[in-house]
Amino acid sequence: MKKWTKIQICKEHISRMVVSYCRIDVEPSKTRITHTLDGYKEEKPGFDLLGFHIQQHTVGKYQSGRVKDKKEGKGRLLGFKTIITPSKESQKRHYKKVAETIEKYKGQSQTILISKLNPIIKGWCNYFSTVISRKAFGRLYHLIVWKLIKWGIKRHRNKGKKWVYLKYFRKIGNDNWTFATNREDNNPIILLKHLNFPHTNLL
Repeated sequence: MKKWTKIQICKEHISRMVVSYCRIDVEPSKTRITHTLDGYKEEKPGFDLLGFHIQQHTVGKYQSGRVKDKKEGKGRLLGFKTIITPSKESQKRHYKKVAETIEKYKGQSQTILISKLNPIIKGWCNYFSTVISRKAFGRLYHLIVWKLIKWGIKRHRNKGKKWVYLKYFRKIGNDNWTFATNREDNNPIILLKHLNFPHTNLL
């Protein structure tokens, strides 16, 4: 019996058990068989769960995961590494929520806008801070910066991007792109940055 046939049988048994013991119907559209390393039929490798994308990637021996083996002291090389990242769908939802908030408070002050955005950014970043998230965090903040520039341009339609940048962004430390209140204020209100939260590089 082929391994995929066995997996199909297991899926059917598990579905029946869930219905019998948990009284929960298994939704076929939300249940699929996939491989975490190689593609299966038309399915791409990996899967999404609770906002995370879980996938295995082929890597060299210095990055490879290992499985315990009595014959080998360090364990047998697997040739792949499991990588967990924020899913693309989760990133889209997060950006959409941020963008909708910026649009909702387009007529309010920068202080109010930052106060509404910071809890959204903080909650999302804390949730994904334990997985490989640097690439996602950097990409999202880049998109948000341009969304904020557009927010400023809409507020000052007779001004250009440079004027908006000088009014709403400050240099703090080595970062020239910090969305913060008045440059002359010693205690500015600062928009939280994704990359300022704990994050991990890919591999």
